[in-house]
Amino acid sequence: EEEFRAALEDEFALAGKVDCRAAMAFPIETTLSGKSLFCVQRINTDQGWTRQQRDLFQNMCRYASSLLDQTQLSEHIRDLKDQLGSLIESMPSAIIGMDLLGTVTTWNGKAIEFFDITEEDALGNVFWELVPEYHFIANALKNVMQVEASTGMDFEPQPYKRKDGSVVYYRSNLFTMFSRNRGEVALRIDDVTRTVELNHQLFHSQRME
Repeated sequence: EEEFRAALEDEFALAGKVDCRAAMAFPIETTLSGKSLFCVQRINTDQGWTRQQRDLFQNMCRYASSLLDQTQLSEHIRDLKDQLGSLIESMPSAIIGMDLLGTVTTWNGKAIEFFDITEEDALGNVFWELVPEYHFIANALKNVMQVEASTGMDFEPQPYKRKDGSVVYYRSNLFTMFSRNRGEVALRIDDVTRTVELNHQLFHSQRME
């Protein structure tokens, strides 16, 4: 509001001395967002303004309106990002976002659980340097941009030894995020240890028979 008031006063100073307080916006609280909007008072022709001053003020009002629209759009985008973040965080799969150099940009709760690496330690670092077992992703990144985003690239279950000594199996899918032009990819990792163990038991049983 202060920046807008200063800009308005500067513009009016060029067009002629006008008391901006008579025409400035007044706050109205909204019940939806809990924030305040600023509604510009209606211009009255008997205020003695010149045509140039009225046109200038109307243009400033349009500018203020466009700023308000941009603010609402920014808030909507921010809400969508929050919803997307909550969705990624609640997924049963590890979701790891990275650029084409392998630098981690997203690291959800399951990724923390799967690899025993905190989000703070993961973000900004190269994924396969954090998890050497996944160095094959380095070569895959060279080709993933040529693959349809809806299908991605599937990888066979990989064994991973956790810090407690247990061995688990993770199946991975690498796909592009939203747009190929962004140069970002996502790696989805699922724990398929139980499935792999059952397959091994079935194979062993068949061999015994």
